[in-house]
Amino acid sequence: MTDSLLASTDIEEALSRVYVQAVAARAGYTTADYSQDRDGIDILIRAGAYWLNLRGRDETTNKSSITVHIPEQNLFNVDNLRLLMEQSWKGSIP
Repeated sequence: MTDSLLASTDIEEALSRVYVQAVAARAGYTTADYSQDRDGIDILIRAGAYWLNLRGRDETTNKSSITVHIPEQNLFNVDNLRLLMEQSWKGSIP
């Protein structure tokens, strides 16, 4: 029994949010604030974070887990966030 008020998944989510907020702030952007995630979709951050656009991908009927392959160049950092935002403004995100 620990004296922690948060479950390990809540801690992982909080750390994920802080990481995204820090990268966005450094790039000069803000983030929206949402309530706790209770559907089990979390970002795991070890030596950085990566992004993947799932638009146009086939839907799956798998309910337990889904494996996706994320290119190493999709590092979520200040430069790539700025590039993504520029592509979004231009409407050129695939």
